Amino acid sequence: VYCLAEFAEYQQEWRLAFLSYVRCMKWNKAHDIFIKYLLADLFFCDDLKTLDEYLQCLERHQNEITDWSTKGMMAYEYLKLMRDIQRNPTQRVEINLNRIEKIKQGMQRMVNELNACHTDNDMNGKEESDDDLKLRVCLDTCIQKLETCFTHLKPK
Repeated sequence: VYCLAEFAEYQQEWRLAFLSYVRCMKWNKAHDIFIKYLLADLFFCDDLKTLDEYLQCLERHQNEITDWSTKGMMAYEYLKLMRDIQRNPTQRVEINLNRIEKIKQGMQRMVNELNACHTDNDMNGKEESDDDLKLRVCLDTCIQKLETCFTHLKPK
């Protein structure tokens, strides 16, 4: 299965690579592929069921994933928060406002990390990859939604 994972990664078949690394229990590699190549596509395609399944799978192994708390967990907490707000926007408002702030800060750190990589690439004459751009737009969109939720939930 590990050979299949490496081959799928080489072929840029990201879902197959992710699932194969999961089967091999290569959690850091699976998480990296998920964040860099799958997260934005799943958000933009509104494939929340698959997004939730993949994040649940990774969460079960969070102690084995180096960047879980700064990347995968942010996406998972965002997904859970949006679901909670959608189900009952008037319940647990103060808690949700705090959750919004924490998730927004985490996602902003991810954007800042992408910006730093992009700046380094600029200095080396490299362009930003399509995948990095897609991830940046995804994170920016999530941050904007969090800001909108904060504005609407905040007591007047």
